[in-house]
Amino acid sequence: MDKAELAKFLRRDLLNELKYRQISFENSSLDVQKLEQLLNEGISPRARTEKLRALLDNKAVDVTEASHDDLEKAVDAVLEIEAAAVEKYKNGKKNLFNYFLGEVDKKLGHSVKPGDIARVLKKKLGS
Repeated sequence: MDKAELAKFLRRDLLNELKYRQISFENSSLDVQKLEQLLNEGISPRARTEKLRALLDNKAVDVTEASHDDLEKAVDAVLEIEAAAVEKYKNGKKNLFNYFLGEVDKKLGHSVKPGDIARVLKKKLGS
């Protein structure tokens, strides 16, 4: 996790979740070790936020990252289902890329970083 992503997580996610629960970090169920472990897991930002919420609520959470094979299969499935949109994309409607990205993200339960999805999509779409 780079410094900008860390700052964004601390400022946006952690502080907002603590504020929502009207508690301070000291009064939460988090400690520095749990927070460090959460930040070093290499999971997507959305999955990290879900896990943070579960930790703050003292709930168990299973956040699993999809494998590269799962990602490839999800991209293939979306592109197959959206064949008409793929043709439009290839004919110049490049703004459909974000639509494909969102569909794959939903299919995988938001467990993969958008950048990883984008790389596979670009490869499959020939962009």
